[in-house]
Amino acid sequence: MTKGSAAPSNAILFDLDDTLLFSDMENAFLNAYFGLLTEYAAPHFPSGKLIPALLAGTDAVQRMHDPTLTNEQVFAAAFAPLLGHPWPELRALFTGFYEERFSQLRVHTRPHPQARQVVVACFDAGYRVAIATNPLFPARAIQHRLSWAGLEDMPFDLVTSYENMHTCKPSPDYYLEIASLMDLLPAACWMVGNDVARDIAPAQWAGMRTFLADEWLVNDDPGVQPDCRGRLVDLVPYLQGL
Repeated sequence: MTKGSAAPSNAILFDLDDTLLFSDMENAFLNAYFGLLTEYAAPHFPSGKLIPALLAGTDAVQRMHDPTLTNEQVFAAAFAPLLGHPWPELRALFTGFYEERFSQLRVHTRPHPQARQVVVACFDAGYRVAIATNPLFPARAIQHRLSWAGLEDMPFDLVTSYENMHTCKPSPDYYLEIASLMDLLPAACWMVGNDVARDIAPAQWAGMRTFLADEWLVNDDPGVQPDCRGRLVDLVPYLQGL
């Protein structure tokens, strides 16, 4: 493990996918998700219409930063007109999918073997803990994924989802919003993640300390230097030494 200087912190923010739960979100998991959702929605929409609308809604969330609109509201405004159905009807369909079928995707994931140990150690050390997962999914989907990581019973201060956030990664505003929701200064927060472009660089820009968990590293950039870097389990002794 390599480390730099540190300052007292009050909160630890954990990325979820490929930090606490391996899911290969950009490839295998999303492909399986799209296939399962298309199958589930087939009685309601013509073939080939759902996924383009879903991608358009997701793109709108990633492009728009309107502090008056949640990510869900932005998604709905772009998504629903493309399918010609009101959002409440479509939201009910998604709710059914997440309750009835989403759990089948667990086979495409595996928990980090030390995820629970590390999160528990952060709580035991007196830190407030949040799950800073990219809020492009509803809370129910994220609850499933926390369960797959063995963390469903943890008393997190905040779990970001598209219902409660107005920004998303890689915007630094996402990290500033988390600090605001937790009533903390960004300097009082550590961001722990595996993605330099989405987790480390924007969190640093927002004023947070950063820990790069490099076991499932993506988007490495020698121009971005985290405050600390190592295996996820290395976070525990480092924080205990602050």
